[in-house]
Amino acid sequence: ASKLRSGLCSVYDQYLPENRRVVLKWSTNLYMASSSQIIYGLPPDLDVPQNAVKLLRIKVIEAANLAKKDIFGASDPYVKVSLLQNNVLVDTKQTSVVRKSLNPKWYEEFIFRVNPTDNVIHLEVFDSNRVTRDDFLGLVEIPLNHVSIATERIGRDIICKNFVLRPRSTRSRVKGHLTLYLGYISSEGSIDVADDTASGVTLQEVRCCFIMDEYDKM
Repeated sequence: ASKLRSGLCSVYDQYLPENRRVVLKWSTNLYMASSSQIIYGLPPDLDVPQNAVKLLRIKVIEAANLAKKDIFGASDPYVKVSLLQNNVLVDTKQTSVVRKSLNPKWYEEFIFRVNPTDNVIHLEVFDSNRVTRDDFLGLVEIPLNHVSIATERIGRDIICKNFVLRPRSTRSRVKGHLTLYLGYISSEGSIDVADDTASGVTLQEVRCCFIMDEYDKM
């Protein structure tokens, strides 16, 4: 059966069996912020030049090979997505919890109003616990002025990135990576950004595209 999943971003794996491959298509309604979408981050009336503020689409796709924290070997992971300015928290949102998985898939989207010159996207992965404190599974910090982020345009391939999860301290035991889509919304205009290598962020690039139809197994 086919299931419409317009606007989602999925890592394309050419080695998937034929009956599990997805049909990749561009979605023309993807390149604007819908009036019904909530925009997080900086306030709209911020006293900065208009062209200094951008809308950044963040899609939390999946994580892979997370560290085992529970006795039974499975975790209940979720991701906290935060916007920082000068090391001060501006806004934060959270994905849903995926139960019993070390390779969770979220496909969840957030739009943040950002100033690329001095804002940082801070993501933390946690294992949700109902009784004890949630276990830390790793973090990713993305200084927007040091990472190349494309502006969404019709016909342009978008690259998702695998960010290696980092520890908070030497005592943190983490592993795995987080796959993200980052794209500036085209109605906000283009932006010049520096090369990835200046940021100190460890990542691998994987081909990514928006899907309209995904064929699930019956």
